[in-house]
Amino acid sequence: MFSKKLINQRFLSYKNLPYIKKYPFFAIRNKFADEIEALVKIYLSQNLISIGKKFVDLNSSINEILKLPNITPGGIVVPKNETQLIYNSIASYCYKSLGNFSKYIDSLATVVIRVKSGKIKNPNRPYETSKLHSDAWVGMFGDGVISFGIMGDFKNNGVEFFMPNSISVDYFGKLSNYDEGINKFRGLKQIGSFKKGFIHLFDNIILHKTMRKKNSLPRVSIDFGYLLKIKNKRSRFFNADIKRYKFYKADIYKEIGKKFYYKTFETITQTRL
Repeated sequence: MFSKKLINQRFLSYKNLPYIKKYPFFAIRNKFADEIEALVKIYLSQNLISIGKKFVDLNSSINEILKLPNITPGGIVVPKNETQLIYNSIASYCYKSLGNFSKYIDSLATVVIRVKSGKIKNPNRPYETSKLHSDAWVGMFGDGVISFGIMGDFKNNGVEFFMPNSISVDYFGKLSNYDEGINKFRGLKQIGSFKKGFIHLFDNIILHKTMRKKNSLPRVSIDFGYLLKIKNKRSRFFNADIKRYKFYKADIYKEIGKKFYYKTFETITQTRL
């Protein structure tokens, strides 16, 4: 059974929020884009230095970055002991970038720094991001995702966002493969694309996929899940994968470097993904 009722119910959670217009989605310019880009370059450099390599620039160093012990198949460069100081600085600036919108957010997931090479290594991976998907299908139980376009080739190696016309009653359930999601909606309209220097917010009802054109170059983005401050919790329809995704109250992010600090004792060479 497919219906627009669930879509309308989800949209009510965003009705009075700034920047939200026709869809539970927005793309606004990041006032701290330059600062975050500079910090991310230092972050990548520190990762490479830890394994005896040198960061030149994103295009020149991409092959070495992809060989890091602490990079996941999805391109996440996981913070370790050697990089946690700069990682905390990045997380602090990400929260600061949200400005007045932060008062509408209850909780945030851990900040993820992600590198996309521009090439698909394994298109058959169950959760390959080049497949159309909702983050709810991998077990993300937040309301949606906030994503920052940091640096690189977003024109040829970007993300496209789509709004379904109607969805199934089990649309927000976790799937074993993104391919299964094709049967969870009817109709599709493209509503935006990933932009460098912009903050993108999209509810889990929004479908998206990595878009790669021929000869595309690498890019870096930052993303993290969010939970809105809403009165009607019944408007959430997702199944929680609490073991994988941990959320922290948004106010904690105000205190990064003061009262709160992300800490790990595991080094890059000790990484077990």
